[in-house]
Amino acid sequence: MASSPSSTASLQARYRSPNVEKLFDTEPEGSKDKSRELLSTADKVAYLAALRSSVAKLQGEVNAFLTRRMDEGKAAAAAGVAGGGKRTVGVGVDDEREEENYGEEVVDEEA
Repeated sequence: MASSPSSTASLQARYRSPNVEKLFDTEPEGSKDKSRELLSTADKVAYLAALRSSVAKLQGEVNAFLTRRMDEGKAAAAAGVAGGGKRTVGVGVDDEREEENYGEEVVDEEA
């Protein structure tokens, strides 16, 4: 996030949940260059290529982090631990049904 053309550019992403907060930060190569107005077209193209590469790198870091968090959540669910540390024995989730009804209001049919 550059505040002025001659400042150092930085890409940031922030993850927040009730239990975890993580900041991802990367600096594109060549972001400490002189003012963008003084750059040649070739320099601007190179800078944009570096920026695109940095975005992909940042996205990879975020995806890896979120994958780890999902795996931790699945492991906790498999161990029978629900939020708040309570044990939930014998409670299963029908993943196929959850996927089918995602975003829909579902009335419990077993009541």
